[in-house]
Amino acid sequence: MKIINKKSLVMTVLAIGLSSSAFAHHDRKSALIENAPSLDRVFVHKENVSFDGMGGSDIDGFSIGGSKRLSKHTFVFGEGSKTSEKIDNLEYDFDRYSVGLGYTRSINHTTNIYAGVSYEQMDSKVVAIDSGSKITDTNTSGHGFQVGMKHMYYDLLEVDGKIYLRDYGDVEHSGVEVGANYFIQKDLSVGINYENNSDYEQYGFGLAFHF
Repeated sequence: MKIINKKSLVMTVLAIGLSSSAFAHHDRKSALIENAPSLDRVFVHKENVSFDGMGGSDIDGFSIGGSKRLSKHTFVFGEGSKTSEKIDNLEYDFDRYSVGLGYTRSINHTTNIYAGVSYEQMDSKVVAIDSGSKITDTNTSGHGFQVGMKHMYYDLLEVDGKIYLRDYGDVEHSGVEVGANYFIQKDLSVGINYENNSDYEQYGFGLAFHF
């Protein structure tokens, strides 16, 4: 199945990044990232979403977001994503927005744990292209909770994993998200992400600017 191959690719890249640290020798002072992992950043990703019940069809779009440290232990974060695709005379649209407040704590100089609460907005609709009539149209809001961990490997590779719950009232999404960012410069990284919850799978790749 197409999505399984994409999922395997993301997981393989993350596994390579994790395992490579066991063979690397680090004998220099931090040259790229002085306060790893990074919380002060903005990102833009190309996204691909596959919903249950769509017969393996995917919808494409983009996401933009970021986070900013407020103090040693607190930060704000936000993200917005828009995806759309025309499949078999139907147009699928799925948009999601999130803004929240988080708490983070360092385990050591390369590893942080964090938790956050957020306001969540989700808009989805399916429209018949020929008639323009809406088959489904859902606009709902709620709250979310997440907990996760970030780790930096040798100032070059940052990995991130979290579990989350998003409660929209009538709809609830619980899932996991993993990602990795490879720093090509002190303030620029390329990244991949993979998300899986009770209703859909999503993967993406893009750039992040760290400040």
